[in-house]
Amino acid sequence: MHDLDRKSLARFRILVAIAKADDNLAPEEEQALRGALGARSDILPDLLAEDIDFAAECEVLDDAEKRDVYYAAYHMAYADGHAQTFEVNLLKQLMPNAGEGSLMGEVFGEMVDTVLPGRILPEPDPAKRDQEILEDIVKYSTLAGVAGLTPVPGVAIIADLAVVALQGKLVHDIGLYWGHDLDSKAIRGFLGVAMGSIGIRIAVANLARFVPGWGMAFAGATSFASTWAIGVAADKWFAAGREMEETEIGDLFKKAQMQGRAEYSSHQSAIDQAKAAHGAKLEALNTALAAGELDRAAYEQQVAALGD
Repeated sequence: MHDLDRKSLARFRILVAIAKADDNLAPEEEQALRGALGARSDILPDLLAEDIDFAAECEVLDDAEKRDVYYAAYHMAYADGHAQTFEVNLLKQLMPNAGEGSLMGEVFGEMVDTVLPGRILPEPDPAKRDQEILEDIVKYSTLAGVAGLTPVPGVAIIADLAVVALQGKLVHDIGLYWGHDLDSKAIRGFLGVAMGSIGIRIAVANLARFVPGWGMAFAGATSFASTWAIGVAADKWFAAGREMEETEIGDLFKKAQMQGRAEYSSHQSAIDQAKAAHGAKLEALNTALAAGELDRAAYEQQVAALGD
C-alpha cells in the first residue's frame, strides 16, 4: 500500500494513533500530518483508516528513533496547551521515562526566554528604517533556513529551538527600529498570536524529517518562510503602534508565509553561504545543548548572536 520504509511508516502510524486517540482528529492535526507527508500526503486516508497496533509499531523503532517520534508526538498532543489523559498514556508507552520536565517541555512552554541587549537605535527616516528591517528579515530568515537544516541526530527538536531563538531576536530588533524594546514575555506573546500553535509548527517540522528525501529540505524551507513571515508581520504590527487585532496579525503571518516560501528559492545562494559560515557553529551549539554542556539561556543568546 505504501512505499515509505517500515520505520517511517511506524513513526507516522504512532502519530496518527495519538492524533486519533480522542476519536476526533482536529483539523490542525490533519493539516500537520498532510504537511509533513508532503508529496506523499495521498497515503494519509489509508493511515487514518488503519486499526493501528500502537505497541507493535513502537517495537519497530530503536530508542533514538522513539525519542525523535516522541518529540513530534508530544507537540501534537500538547498543541492546545493541554494533553488528554489517554494521549499522555500513549506518550508514556512510547517513552516511559521522558517526562514533561524534559527538553520538549522547555521548548513548548518557555520559548524565547532571553533576548540579547539591543544595540539598535530607533530610525526616524522611513526609507532607511524599511531598508534596515528588510535586511534583518532576509538575514534572520536565511539563518533560520540553515538552522532548520542542522538538527542533532536523535534530538531533532533542537533545530527548532534555534529557529525560535532567531525569530525572537528578529522581532526584538524590528521593535528597536520602531522605538519599542520588548521583553521576552511580549515577544513570546507576539509569536504565539502570529503563528497560532507553535507546538503544531514544531510537530510538522519534526514529522517531515521522517520522510526520506523530503524532510530536511522541508524543514529548511519552512524555517525560512515562517521567519520571513514573522518579520513582515512584526514590522506591520509595530508600524500600527502595536494596536492590531489578533486575527489581523495571524492573517498577516499566513500571507507573508506564502511570500516567504517563494523567497526561499531566490535566496538559496545566500542560505548556502550562511551554512558555510555558520553551520559548524550551529551544529556545535546544538550538540552542546543536547549534551547538557550549555544551558538554554546561553544557547539562545549564542544562536541569536549569529545575526549580529
